[in-house]
Amino acid sequence: MAAYPSQEHRPLKKQSLGPPDVYPQEHKQREDELNQSSVKHGFSNMPQFSDEHGSEKNADITIDKFGTYFSSVLTKKMEYNTLQDSKKRPTLPQKEIFWHGRSKPAVMEAWFKDLANDKPLSQMGKRVPLLNRKEDVFSTLCEYNISMVRASWFIKMMAVYNSATMENRNGKRRQTVDQASEWAIALTKYLKDQLQKIQEFYHGGSATQTSFLTAHTPLQSDMEIALKQWNYCCRLARHTYNEGLLDRHEYLSWLVELLEKMKQPDDTVLKLIIFQILHYMDEVTNSALLSRKLAYICSKKISLLCSDVGTTSPRTQSPMLTTNSNGICLCHGMWLIHGMCLIHGMCLCHGMCLIHGMCLSHGMCLIHSMCLIHSMCLIHSICLSHDMCLIRCMSLSHWCHKLLIETVWLFLQCRNQIRMCEQQIKQRGRMAEARWSSDKCQQSATGKGATISKVLTVLDLFDRHKFDLVDNANNMDSLYNKIFACTQNQDSNESVPTDDSVIRLLLDLAVSTRRCGDHRAIVVAKLLERRQSEIRSEKYGDNDMGDDKDSSGSDTMVTPSIPVFQHLLMDFLDTSAPVLEDNPSEENSLAFKNLIHLFCELTRHDVFSHDAYMCTLISRGELMRTPAPIVPFNDSLDLGSVKSLTESYSIKHEVDKGDINIPSVGESLQNSNQPKGPSRHMQYVTHFPLPLDEYSVHECNQRMMMLYGVGKARDEARHFQKKISKEVLRLYGKRNSIDINSGDLGKVRKKKEKEGEGAYTGQAPSLPNLEAIFQKFKKLSYFDQHAVTNQCVSTVLEQMISFIEGNSSYLAKVEHVAYLFDMMEHAMNINGLIDFIVKLLNQLCEVVTQLKIKESTLVSSYTMTLGLCIVSVLRNYNSYMLVSQEQTAEAFEGLIGVMRLLDVSNPADCTSPSRCMLAYLCDTYSCNIYLKNKYSEMFNAPYNKMKNTLYATVNASSSNLRWDPSFMIDVITGCKGQIDQQFVRQVQENSLNLYSFVCNATLNICGTQQPERLNDIAILCAEFTARCNALSSEWLGVLKALCCSSNNSCGFIDVLTQIDVSDMSIHDSLSVFTAILIARHCFSLQDFVIHVALPSLMSASGGDQDAESGARLTCHLLLRLFKTSHLTQPQPGLSSGSRNAPLIKSSADCHLLEAAHDSITVGGVLAVLKAILMLGDSYNDDDYKAKNTSSNTKDKSGDIFNLLQQLDDDEIDLNLLGSSMTSKNSGVERAGLSEFAKYSLREMCSQEWVREKFLKEPEYSLFHEDMLLDNLLSPKQAHQLLQMICYPTGVPNQYDGTETDNKSNIIRILQTLDKWSLRVSWLELQFMFKQSTSVAEKNSLLDIFAKGTIDLFHQQTESNKSTNTLSDYNNNFCSIFDLTRSDSDDSIWLVAPLISKLSANVQGRVLKSAGQVLESGNNLVSKSKFDKEKNQKSKSLLGHQPFLSLVLSCLKGQDEQREGLLNSLHSQLEKFIFNMKEILEKSPDEYKIRQDLHKDLQLRLSLVGGMIDTIQRNSTTTSEWALLLLMLISYGVVDTQTTNNELFTTVLDMLSVLIHGTLLSEEGDKGEENKKAYTNLIKKLKKELGDKQSNCIDRLRQLLPIPKRQYEVITCETYGTLVDTKGNKIAGFDSIGKKQGLQVAQKIKVNPWEVIEGYRNAHCIPWANFSAIKTEKKTLRYEEQHRLSLYHSHLLTQPDEYYLEAPPLPPEELEPPPEKVVSICVH
Repeated sequence: MAAYPSQEHRPLKKQSLGPPDVYPQEHKQREDELNQSSVKHGFSNMPQFSDEHGSEKNADITIDKFGTYFSSVLTKKMEYNTLQDSKKRPTLPQKEIFWHGRSKPAVMEAWFKDLANDKPLSQMGKRVPLLNRKEDVFSTLCEYNISMVRASWFIKMMAVYNSATMENRNGKRRQTVDQASEWAIALTKYLKDQLQKIQEFYHGGSATQTSFLTAHTPLQSDMEIALKQWNYCCRLARHTYNEGLLDRHEYLSWLVELLEKMKQPDDTVLKLIIFQILHYMDEVTNSALLSRKLAYICSKKISLLCSDVGTTSPRTQSPMLTTNSNGICLCHGMWLIHGMCLIHGMCLCHGMCLIHGMCLSHGMCLIHSMCLIHSMCLIHSICLSHDMCLIRCMSLSHWCHKLLIETVWLFLQCRNQIRMCEQQIKQRGRMAEARWSSDKCQQSATGKGATISKVLTVLDLFDRHKFDLVDNANNMDSLYNKIFACTQNQDSNESVPTDDSVIRLLLDLAVSTRRCGDHRAIVVAKLLERRQSEIRSEKYGDNDMGDDKDSSGSDTMVTPSIPVFQHLLMDFLDTSAPVLEDNPSEENSLAFKNLIHLFCELTRHDVFSHDAYMCTLISRGELMRTPAPIVPFNDSLDLGSVKSLTESYSIKHEVDKGDINIPSVGESLQNSNQPKGPSRHMQYVTHFPLPLDEYSVHECNQRMMMLYGVGKARDEARHFQKKISKEVLRLYGKRNSIDINSGDLGKVRKKKEKEGEGAYTGQAPSLPNLEAIFQKFKKLSYFDQHAVTNQCVSTVLEQMISFIEGNSSYLAKVEHVAYLFDMMEHAMNINGLIDFIVKLLNQLCEVVTQLKIKESTLVSSYTMTLGLCIVSVLRNYNSYMLVSQEQTAEAFEGLIGVMRLLDVSNPADCTSPSRCMLAYLCDTYSCNIYLKNKYSEMFNAPYNKMKNTLYATVNASSSNLRWDPSFMIDVITGCKGQIDQQFVRQVQENSLNLYSFVCNATLNICGTQQPERLNDIAILCAEFTARCNALSSEWLGVLKALCCSSNNSCGFIDVLTQIDVSDMSIHDSLSVFTAILIARHCFSLQDFVIHVALPSLMSASGGDQDAESGARLTCHLLLRLFKTSHLTQPQPGLSSGSRNAPLIKSSADCHLLEAAHDSITVGGVLAVLKAILMLGDSYNDDDYKAKNTSSNTKDKSGDIFNLLQQLDDDEIDLNLLGSSMTSKNSGVERAGLSEFAKYSLREMCSQEWVREKFLKEPEYSLFHEDMLLDNLLSPKQAHQLLQMICYPTGVPNQYDGTETDNKSNIIRILQTLDKWSLRVSWLELQFMFKQSTSVAEKNSLLDIFAKGTIDLFHQQTESNKSTNTLSDYNNNFCSIFDLTRSDSDDSIWLVAPLISKLSANVQGRVLKSAGQVLESGNNLVSKSKFDKEKNQKSKSLLGHQPFLSLVLSCLKGQDEQREGLLNSLHSQLEKFIFNMKEILEKSPDEYKIRQDLHKDLQLRLSLVGGMIDTIQRNSTTTSEWALLLLMLISYGVVDTQTTNNELFTTVLDMLSVLIHGTLLSEEGDKGEENKKAYTNLIKKLKKELGDKQSNCIDRLRQLLPIPKRQYEVITCETYGTLVDTKGNKIAGFDSIGKKQGLQVAQKIKVNPWEVIEGYRNAHCIPWANFSAIKTEKKTLRYEEQHRLSLYHSHLLTQPDEYYLEAPPLPPEELEPPPEKVVSICVH
């Protein structure tokens, strides 16, 4: 122990550091106690052991005990010597080493010079100067050019001092300051100041702005300093960024915001910013938020460069096709302008580099999503995907020629990779816009379900639009905006192709027989014309439309003359347009007529090019497949059908030798194998009309050439057309015209002049056979019919102009003009008809003037009759007229001019035609806001007067006065066209005359059966009514008396005594009389129904047997008024092939009668239908049948329906319903009232105008107690009436007479869905739900409907196994969805739109059933066979795309159901996450189970995507779902290795929406709240991710803010150490008896700010992390040996001389010493 100091003379108390005391003093030790014993006896030491100072021989200490004690001592020593990690670590360096540098400038300067040199930091850290401001720190470091490592060390020292100062200020402990964020803010602020100084140098004082790189003036001192400090601080920022001393996310955000805030004039310093951003490009891509913002900024900058030179290309076309008038690519032109500029070229290249880099490394930031844009306040409406395509075209072309010439292969590879990334970005963007509802990357705008929904929306808009009304909210503009607004996607670049399905629907609407109205064709043409104009203006702006380069929806380049929708129309004609059949049915003929009318309007509005159509057919060889149709003159053929011609005749073309031998198309292929009959395009070319003007001469010649060639065939066709045209034109020659001077026909006058007055015998001239001419006219093609009618129009107008100019005295007969109207209507030349009428009205005013000048007697009669014909046509085509406001205004002005010239000023006293004309003016003015705005000052006062007079309330009279049988009987029997005013005054004198006139007229009507006589009397009565308005109530009264003959209080007893109401021969006579009175506005159809029909029907249905005859008459009248074809059209005669003339002779009255249906309301129609239904169900026919059987025992049929199966509709109307020309033994006498009422009801309900009026707005007019829900009707009767109206041809899939329940009705409705009957299906379902009053009944009906819906989807999936996945429904979404097919695959898609229109209760119940399907399909591993089948059945349904569409549609507006479904989906996804490992272990086929799992996940994620807005409403729900989606990836359920990449990107994009959506602040006061929610969400996600590492998790981390960089240290611990349940470390069993040493414990993170260079034993990394222990210092081996040698008894080694000399001895030792044993030790 010589090396250790002696302790003998040690002090009792330590004065300084040194070894511990042997007897250390303790506080409150026993030696210091002063008690009685210690005072008397002193301190007595009581040893612990009696033998403390003795021997331990007697102690019972064995070797084992000693070993145990010694081991415990060593363990305790090891424990005490192990270094522990104290909670409070000392701060290094100490505060005392800092001093204020500004107080000693010289010392500070020397210190910084030493810092700039290589003086060790350990010495520099002993005394550190302080700087007050952080800006001074940066400027000083730059001034002395301190290296980055030493500069960061100095910043750390400043941070240590600041932290110590903040913590100990005022004795209060403050919150720890985030040094990284604080110094990042300080550094960015300093950099911004330097940038501002640089910017002020160029833009501050001078008026002209100098470019940074083009400025040649020397830099000033301030500029040099600022630029130097900018460069130095940027290098310092990069170093500190890499070291983790800066808040990386905050610093990068500042850089991006700096680029965004940089204005356009400040491009001189833009290079400095972009250069720094390029340095951090790899870091920016680690944040999706920063990358998206940077991509937007770059695209915006490049767009500004494009806009400056006017090269911005429209969004609707490819940038590769964007060329100017010279054919130069605009992108190339922009590069020529900006590429050579040092500033703009650099900005352009660098901006494109940034976008390309983000595209390749981080495509998620470029996803164009409506959801993402809505939830991120940083993103605006620019479409990055399209701009990226533009950038690619510009940048890569330049690089290819300049930068990458030597690396062409690398360039091509990079370009292909960029294009692949672009496609992926667009694909994911479409999925995000579609709320991830499809698994094959199909966006909602092109998906099948969305296409159907869009088409149905447009169809509903078209059905609900009121075409008979024009106001501010209901006009063509509003209809256009509604239709095409639903097809537009505001952020979509490809808006034109989305119109294809809508356009196809509009074409189907125009030609379909499932809708009615001649206005459809012009409405569609107007809509397409406006759409075409908008598309062209969007593409070419203000440029000339003649420069069009491509058509809508097609990338192919076409000629400028081709309309936009030509290819769609061509496809429609190829596939869906109706074709005339061999024996066309009425429906087929009507559809073909609609097609002719449609393409006539499309051609007229320049939407369809006939010339381009012909060129296409010629190029395809369509017209060479069949022989050309030649039209011979044969009355036995129906020339409306081209097939009958080509199949019946074989034409040989013979060309004379002198003619040019140009064979026709049919002749060239006459010997080849050809199909029977012409092709569809042959029919279209034959019939499609063309405008006969100078611009269409080429097209007409081309048509004739392609159909007939050149030669005899074409001459024969022209000859046939000219022959019929000549025969028709004869009607408008002088021989058949009226001579104004004499009032006779032209040929009669000519004969008088030739033979003299005495020679004329008065023989009537032979009149032309109009019916025969019309039959020949109908045999022409529609093209030729248009040509003939246009020639007739020109002839009539020329004749009128000649008369006006005084060159002629002839005018066309009114009958012939009306005949021309009918021909034009048959030819579907509606626009030509309206134009003719407008011109005719203008000419008619001049004609009236000339007639007045000549004092002709035809002034009133000719003008009024012609005006009546004109008004009748205008009323019939009122909806057509209202589409074109110009034509409406011209016709309105023309009629007003005619009425003024005829001095018609009093509507209460005028002629019957004048009354009709005034009524039309009144109605047109009231329903057209355009006329109200234009003519309000002129027409307002007359309008109010006419309205009060013409539409005054009319009540049925019950007069019962003295009857004069001879009153006015001569006038009635004479039936002159004009009546004298004195006759009118006689009728008006007193009520007796009025009563007698009505009685006599009624008796004459019932007493005649001749149609001419009936028409004359009815028109006479209408004339009297127009001059004596009191007759209106009298006519209603006498009709009521006849129909209610059993009611004696109705008056007109004299009529009832003379007329037998039960005599059915008078029914048609009264029908004609009533119809003409209604047509001539004597009273309305509504008045007749209310005052006449309803009282009669209700009286008979109440059980009054005497009312039977009156009720039968009422049913007959209603049937004739509702179904006017029997009165207005020719009917079959008794002999085969013969046809009788219509009962109403004048076509004007026919048109007016049809137009009278508009005056009755839905309530009136429904009331009379209900009354007839009740009559048919309540009346007993047994007595009537018995009476018929006794009177005629030979006929046993007795049922009208036995004859309905043998006769067509026309024969039924003629032979069974009491026509005056039929036999009295017909079936109507044998049919009972009940059966007749049911038949009448069915015929009335089958009328199109009834159905359209009924279905116009059913939810507003039908579901009321006085309508369908009337208490007088039983539920069965109401449902029956509804079906009769909605299904005129019979209920589909249901036999007549069968009774069905709700379940069968629901199944039938769901199975027979199509787009045309969807509104009917909705109406029937809605009615069934409205009828259920009790809660139990309603719940039962809801359950039936929900179950039926799910069962329908099950049947669909089971019947078509090959299409039971989501992918199969999205293979051909790019093509137009043709809804004209009645395919079950298409009808299943209509279930979702149908249910979406029903009530919320229905949707909720269906959604609940769908949720049960989701739950049942959640078990991936089924135990029993039944469970497997059930699970498989549910899975097949879950993979059904229409089922997904159904669920999503039901979720709209169902907040409660949404929350329930979201909770269910959350629990299901949690099961997927936590049971994934167990499922894979139990399943032998891991691939199959993963495939099934991914399908189930896809469906559930699609449902979650559809409810993403509901999730974002609550921050808690957002946090839960974000955490769940993150767990799907972190737990390996969804990844890129075992999962398809689409599913992974779906989860990733949904998570992106949820995370970034929390930053959205809709209100200003919620900004801090949202930021706090975002921070909490990020913390949860970071905690869940932890230290997990994988490729998928790395992509997940891009959604989080860029984390702060920290040092990672691997710690150690004693080998075998374990952690108990409480978290304490204990020695494990494995460490006992095994090797000693250390093991890796954990990885800890150290803040870079705590690691300070130049100091040993940093407090941030304690020795305890490495299990360090304190040990005694051991001397070296040589030192120990040297110490031991000091006490050796042998001599030390000496030199040889030493041993040769005598040793020096002291005197006392002179005696010889004793001998020793010497041992020699050699070292």
